[in-house]
Amino acid sequence: MILKKKLFYGGLSVLLTIVLMTGTGWCLTILGGSIDVGGTDTLVASLYNPASLDNSGDATEIAWVNSVLGGTWPLATKFDTDGLWYQTDKPGVYAINLGVADMPYFYIKTGNILSGTNAGSDHFLFANNANTNWAVIDFSALGIETSKVSHIAAVPEPATLLLLGFGLLGIAGIGRKRFNA
Repeated sequence: MILKKKLFYGGLSVLLTIVLMTGTGWCLTILGGSIDVGGTDTLVASLYNPASLDNSGDATEIAWVNSVLGGTWPLATKFDTDGLWYQTDKPGVYAINLGVADMPYFYIKTGNILSGTNAGSDHFLFANNANTNWAVIDFSALGIETSKVSHIAAVPEPATLLLLGFGLLGIAGIGRKRFNA
């Protein structure tokens, strides 16, 4: 019984530490601080050979995403970005509402970048980190402008990962039942 209490309070301490360390103090905001858009999303991959996706359509772009992430990732939504970017409270970082929730990845397509660290790239795949309703990109780090973005597409997680999660929860439930017995 004492061991169970120690495990419970130890786990609670770890959980509280994690919650306190990942508070909203580091989040970016738009519109004068009224909307929290999370943190800057992580660049997973960029395509340095734009000739391989010249005049690409949805099927070609999703094939590229699948080759980077592995598996079969569907396309949730795709839209033009003209005038939809919001400047965050950090210079060079912009946010756009994806219009759908819980998108673990998204990609942007730009006009051909002619100079800088991403010269020749025109496709960029990001992991959507904090607030998955918003895509948050540090354009100053990429060396491109929001006006160069042609469109953005949200990529939802495949259903197979959801099934794996349910399976792991079931196994954990069985283990807990045996531990309590």
